Amino acid sequence: MTLLEGQGYVLVEGALYKTGVCTPCSVEEVREEATRSLCRYAAVTKAWYDNKLSPRHFVPGDMVLRCGLSPGKL
Repeated sequence: MTLLEGQGYVLVEGALYKTGVCTPCSVEEVREEATRSLCRYAAVTKAWYDNKLSPRHFVPGDMVLRCGLSPGKL
């Protein structure tokens, strides 16, 4: 079993076939599909993350904890 066989592709006699389709797929087609899938995943993940963020409003005089600064740089 090759790496792509579990992901909807089958290797038969050296040719790569997409499951359910009778025509062989080229490596470039598989790469393009993977690129589209990755872009779609990145967009969905960004939308989820952006939805979870809450706006922060600070006004002068608010006490704010500053993390990650070395003591000599205050």
